[in-house]
Amino acid sequence: MKRVLEGVAYLPTEMLVAPDALGKAFAGLAGPANFSITFPALPEDAETEGFFLEPPYATPRWAEMESLEQGWGYMGFEKTQDLPRPLESVVVAVTLCIDSEAPTDVPLASFAASFGRSFDAWYATTVEWLELWSGQILTKRFSTADRTTGKLWPVDSAEIEKSGWGLPLHVSFSSRKCAVNAKAMHSAFEHASNMEHPPAEWLLYLSAIRSHDPRQAIIEAETAAEVGMAHAIDDRFPALSEDAREKIIMKANGAVGLAELLGAIDGSAVPAVSLGRVKGQLAGPRNLAVHSGAAPSQAEVSQAREVAKSLLDAYSPLPGP
Repeated sequence: MKRVLEGVAYLPTEMLVAPDALGKAFAGLAGPANFSITFPALPEDAETEGFFLEPPYATPRWAEMESLEQGWGYMGFEKTQDLPRPLESVVVAVTLCIDSEAPTDVPLASFAASFGRSFDAWYATTVEWLELWSGQILTKRFSTADRTTGKLWPVDSAEIEKSGWGLPLHVSFSSRKCAVNAKAMHSAFEHASNMEHPPAEWLLYLSAIRSHDPRQAIIEAETAAEVGMAHAIDDRFPALSEDAREKIIMKANGAVGLAELLGAIDGSAVPAVSLGRVKGQLAGPRNLAVHSGAAPSQAEVSQAREVAKSLLDAYSPLPGP
């Protein structure tokens, strides 16, 4: 017999969400449980300068279940001819509807703890895609554990029995670079449900973006570029043996050599990124960080990330949503 539950999940950080995803449900799979996440909705009077988002379901249970310190999230507005227009909104909590094959005689607390672990792993993969696509920072600063917090209750119970998972320290940090729209949300959920992570080079780049250690950030940015360009060489010579391709890549010797080699292979008069930038802003600072232990400045780290991303965009582009 299936177990059907509802609940609320609190996100580790605020998420900037586009209007087309608000109030919408997105399907996911974590462990043995299918579930849907529904984002909070714009209030009915969104044309006036309301502030807080509304729960997606207008029922007494949802209205009375939670009294969140920040509500479900809050909205942004843009004035257009003296009328406010809803903009991207900051979401802090979502609703869950869970359909699981777990036996109903398993205590709710045990189910909630198990589901919470699976859901956190699923959410971490979702965030990998969303951070890369949107430019937002959705992981907590100065923490390696990005855990959600949740509460669950059975749908068919006469009395509301509650349980939940997790109790992390909440640290909110958000970037308004690009809101996550419905297309990206759906695609990230699908990737995570299929346990599909972004390509290795993009995970390395993501690590460079997330790192608070400037040396580590610049090393991982250069490594990401190398891995991406190595994959590009593999793609250009599929008929060669793996051993032959490895020898070609080793002969190229690093990001500068790989960029130069790819430019020659593609016959490009203008390289995707100038070799001067690859050497001066990526490979050079990386070598100093590795061999001399030099700590790069924040400006140097930003330049290295920018060059690495340009190389990845040119030679190993991230699959879009």
